[in-house]
Amino acid sequence: MIWADFETRLFEMITDLPSRTVLIIGARDDQGKTGLPFVQFAGLDALYGGNADIVAEICGENVPKDMATFTAQQRNDLERLGFAPAEDGSTTWRQNLPWPTPSRVIMNTVRASTLRLRDIGGITSPDQLTYKAWRYPDRTPELEHDSGDMNLHIPELGIPRE
Repeated sequence: MIWADFETRLFEMITDLPSRTVLIIGARDDQGKTGLPFVQFAGLDALYGGNADIVAEICGENVPKDMATFTAQQRNDLERLGFAPAEDGSTTWRQNLPWPTPSRVIMNTVRASTLRLRDIGGITSPDQLTYKAWRYPDRTPELEHDSGDMNLHIPELGIPRE
């Protein structure tokens, strides 16, 4: 797969990201697990206490096992694409996407993801990526309760699941 195809697939995935779903995409490690660098997305109501927007995060600088240092231009590019260092003390850069989100904002999120994985992280092909994903159960006790899926498969991404 080429990066343009991956970007199209990721755009479609973010556009249709189900509620209560978490998706993490990263470099495949020696055991076939999702490693560093990574990008991750939390759908509506996927975080503790609920969230009213989609949360996108990218692996930050100087994370153990990925000691990347962003150049000033890369920092500027990430900020221009809507990301900023997380304010909660984590090592990620974050962007909140109020829902519904304009497609140009989602495309900027995809571009930032590629910037982090390919241009900063040195991943030469999306074929070197893997993902893990899950959907939390809903919080309603109704008859049609969704019990979630802790091993969510998303073949539309075109990359292997860990």
